[in-house]
Amino acid sequence: MGLVKLDKARKQKFLKVYCDLGRINEAARAVDVCPETVRVARKEDEEFALAFATAHQDFLDKLEKECYRRAVDGWDQPVYQQGAKVGVVRKFSDRMLELMLKRHIPEYRDRQTVDMNLSGGVLVVPGIPMSAEEWEEQHGQRRSGDSPDATKERLALPGSEGALKD
Repeated sequence: MGLVKLDKARKQKFLKVYCDLGRINEAARAVDVCPETVRVARKEDEEFALAFATAHQDFLDKLEKECYRRAVDGWDQPVYQQGAKVGVVRKFSDRMLELMLKRHIPEYRDRQTVDMNLSGGVLVVPGIPMSAEEWEEQHGQRRSGDSPDATKERLALPGSEGALKD
């Protein structure tokens, strides 16, 4: 594919194909342009970008409609016996129904909890290097009973000789 301009007719055809397939690469191929041409057109042409967003939403609506059909309406699956069709069985997709329930009803969603409890203290290291004495003077964080040397050792940066100890 050489450099082909995405003119108005190509844009319309692209949008129709994209609405059906939901894939930029295949829709671009259908109008003989490369996908990058489409991406550039979306950035440069606000009207095309809005039309693309509408086509994308239409495609998503089709997907959701199909999920609903499989989950709620079901489909007829032929039943064969000795090579001859003897009837049909109505099938439903439990998985599609589960996904739709999770999307629309919060109580069906997977529950995940994160315990954010923190025990111990947090050492705030200033952006300007200073001694433990200077830090204590500025922030007043000496523990009762600590000597200046004990505080200095306790407040030392991790990886240094006197890393934080408790």
